[in-house]
Amino acid sequence: RDGVTAMATEPKPVSHRIVVAFDSMAAVHALEAATELAARLQAELEGLFVEDENLMRIAELKLGRVYDALSGRHESASAAAMAQMVRGEAARIRQAMAAQAARAHVAHRFRIVRGMLERELAAAAEAADLVVLSLASRAVGARVRADIAWITAVEHALKPVLVIRPGVRL
Repeated sequence: RDGVTAMATEPKPVSHRIVVAFDSMAAVHALEAATELAARLQAELEGLFVEDENLMRIAELKLGRVYDALSGRHESASAAAMAQMVRGEAARIRQAMAAQAARAHVAHRFRIVRGMLERELAAAAEAADLVVLSLASRAVGARVRADIAWITAVEHALKPVLVIRPGVRL
């Protein structure tokens, strides 16, 4: 072709990171918005699942009961039962994230950390360009506490934070 050589272009290195934080499947609706933004910005998507260390401590005390919303079962709040339930929740979110990212052709990774929601969010935000959180519309028990933790994290964030309510689309 007239002496013009076509050169292969290498994919652009990922230079932006969007962190989407989860504490339960109730927050998974924020994943769609985070994935859409990551695709538009050619950013890496990082899922962060926070195992609430206070919840795990309560389970170790064996003072309460655990209600599994998926199965409808009640059982004593043993540390083992709580850990199994939390691992199952993280696995479902990881699968949803992988499927969503694959459909949008977005580079992604998923981390599970145990700690305080506010502290873990602040640490994740340091390496992110944007943090995406879910603010649940229902206000029940631990969900209220999680929403308060998210709001506290937003108030202290040094990075932009996008808060998504269920049913809201970009």
